[in-house]
Amino acid sequence: MADAATIPHRYPGHAKQRDAIQHLGTQHIGAFIDWLNDNGMYIANDGDGCCIDESIEQLLARYAEIDLDVIEREKRAMVEEMRENQP
Repeated sequence: MADAATIPHRYPGHAKQRDAIQHLGTQHIGAFIDWLNDNGMYIANDGDGCCIDESIEQLLARYAEIDLDVIEREKRAMVEEMRENQP
């Protein structure tokens, strides 16, 4: 199983995601947006009717320049590694 020291080398997408959470506060931004939505408030563009067709996770990943496809592939690799290391 990957420990914190091996994440940057073996799973660079997850290392980038971890850094975004720590340095950009993306987890707090997402929680704030969820809170807004739960309280009937939404972030919208004023006047031109533009709709955002992405989830909060997708928007935060785009903001932090994280490729969610890379994250998914790395997750699958981690699960496979765990299966291989089970007795």
